[in-house]
Amino acid sequence: MDKKRELVRWLISERLVKHQPDNPFTLSSGQISPWYIDCKSAMMIYETANLIAELMVGLIDEITMAHHQSRPEHLCNKDTIYVGSMADGGYALVSQIVTAWPRLGFQNDIQGFVMRKDARGHGLKEAFVGFPPDSLEERADKNTPIPVYLVDDVLTTGGSLMRLMARCVEENWMPRRIMPIVDRSVEGERHDGFMWSHVEPVLRMSDLT
Repeated sequence: MDKKRELVRWLISERLVKHQPDNPFTLSSGQISPWYIDCKSAMMIYETANLIAELMVGLIDEITMAHHQSRPEHLCNKDTIYVGSMADGGYALVSQIVTAWPRLGFQNDIQGFVMRKDARGHGLKEAFVGFPPDSLEERADKNTPIPVYLVDDVLTTGGSLMRLMARCVEENWMPRRIMPIVDRSVEGERHDGFMWSHVEPVLRMSDLT
């Protein structure tokens, strides 16, 4: 059984794919749906968290190698991989990917970060947790975009990642791909301005329903 099918089997067997046509769910986007995919709980189960991380790492490697083959002048085995998310749901996902990367044999550095909705008024008082790429003002080369991979648990309209994408534009970080665990977006309900052509999900709703 391939890893994607195994993940689907685990999500269903752990009752993380919920269907309530008579009592639909209100999603974080505000939409109403009879389906709810509990990816946050999936990240708390060893088997599903491990499968998700391995599938994400496989996608990052595949996309990176495809980019290097089309742009061989950019090929560098020591390139740092940056993986970012929003704080809501992003901590566990980014942590699992960063942990799985060297375990699966990759030698180049990987750095993870999450962006808070609001900077804290205590502690370091920073908008980011972890290790994002250098900001534009910190870089000597301000013209070359730094590629980043943005991950999320469930993608519906794209609204939750828009703020992080705006920060990417400000800092000249280029989202190479946007990688949700599940893409449940529907044409016509998607957030305007979101980079839909860059979305590379692990699963689509059609894989689960």
